[in-house]
Amino acid sequence: MFTFADMMRQAQGGQAIDNIAAAYGLKRTDVEKLMMTLLPLYSLGLKKSLTEMSSPGSITDLLDPEKFRAAFDDARAAVSPAATEAGRIALEKMFGSGEAAGVIAEQAAAASGIGADVVSKIMPTMAATVFGGVVKQLEDGPFAPILKAWSGTMDAKGNPFDMVTNPYRDAMKAFLKGYAEGKPKPKAAGVSWPEGMETWGKLFDAGFEMNEASRKAFEKVYGIKLA
Repeated sequence: MFTFADMMRQAQGGQAIDNIAAAYGLKRTDVEKLMMTLLPLYSLGLKKSLTEMSSPGSITDLLDPEKFRAAFDDARAAVSPAATEAGRIALEKMFGSGEAAGVIAEQAAAASGIGADVVSKIMPTMAATVFGGVVKQLEDGPFAPILKAWSGTMDAKGNPFDMVTNPYRDAMKAFLKGYAEGKPKPKAAGVSWPEGMETWGKLFDAGFEMNEASRKAFEKVYGIKLA
C-alpha cells in the first residue's frame, strides 16, 4: 500500500515533482521541501475529514474521481483550472475554510523560503495529484467494490464487503456498520481511525514525519495540540 509520498513520486510517470517545479518556476528541491510540510497536513486533514464524515459516500464527494485521476496521470491536467479548482475545494473542505488553507500556505512558505502566493497556487495542484493516487488505489485495489457502493449504488446498510478479501473485509464491515447504527466516533484528538480501521487508514499515510511547520499549521487551524 502506497503512502502520499510514494504516490507523488510515481505520479505522471514518475515526473510529477519535476512537472510541478517547472509549472511554477521552482527547483525540484523546492517542491520536495513543500511536500515534506504539506503531505503530513493533507494526510491528517483527510483522515480527520473521513473519520467525521456524515456518510460513507462522502469520500467520493471529497475526492473528485474524474478530475483527480486525470491529475495523477497527466501533468497538464494537474495544473488545469478544473483540477486546481477541485483541489482547492477539497482543501477547504478538509481544513474548514479558505482562510485555514491560507494559514497552512503561510506556514509552508516560512518553512521552505518560497513565497506564500506561490505556495497557495501549488497546494491545490499537489492535492489534486496525490488525491488522484488515492482514487486509483481505491479503484484498482481491494477497495474497488466499496468505492462503487459508496458512489451511490448501495446505502450504508448495504454490504459490498463480501467481495473484499481480508484483512480489509472485517474492518470495513465494522466501519460501515457504525454508520448504520450511528456515525463512528474518532479517537485521539479527532485524527485517529475508528477501531478496526487502522489498516484502511494506512492508505492515507503521508510518508513523511510531521515537521515543525506542519505541526504549527495544524494546531493553528484545528486548535488541537499534537503530541
